[in-house]
Amino acid sequence: MSRIRRIFSNTAAVLSTLFFLASIAVWVRSYFISDQLIWTSQKPTMLGAAYGKGTIDFIRAKFDPSVFVETPDSYGAEKPKAGWELKHSKPDDRDDWGLVPPQHEMHLLGAKYRSGNVFFAYAQDLSLPMWMLALFFGTSPAMWVLRRRRRRGPGHCPSCGYDIRATPQRCPECGAEAATNAAIV
Repeated sequence: MSRIRRIFSNTAAVLSTLFFLASIAVWVRSYFISDQLIWTSQKPTMLGAAYGKGTIDFIRAKFDPSVFVETPDSYGAEKPKAGWELKHSKPDDRDDWGLVPPQHEMHLLGAKYRSGNVFFAYAQDLSLPMWMLALFFGTSPAMWVLRRRRRRGPGHCPSCGYDIRATPQRCPECGAEAATNAAIV
């Protein structure tokens, strides 16, 4: 059981390290380029993620279907095409509820939740500073490094930390030999 837990812990630490490094890279990129990934369903619902200027936004917008009714004398809008769309722009070009203020708004440590009607859509936006993602994904690798660097006292295997006082020649947990233990200590 301990071996399975260790494998899971190491795998989680590696994945978290990759996400940590990716979040740092995206954080730096966000000051030069703003990327938006949007998915539109057959029904007029849009889900999106966008980042720029050190923040990442997760957006959900549900459009009123009556907007897309086309008649010869109407000013109806064109229905968005279903599928994925990736856009790139400068970080200054991001629309942060500039035209219509949100109806509901909450703030906590730089994170924002906003929702409300924007023209003919009900939009919800969760905006997180990139440092929150970096901190979240960096916690697991930091804990893993601290656990691995923890000094093992005498009588413990330096590889896994198991108590080897009863079997000083070989660790019964990981199988490390006494020569290996002496070389590592």
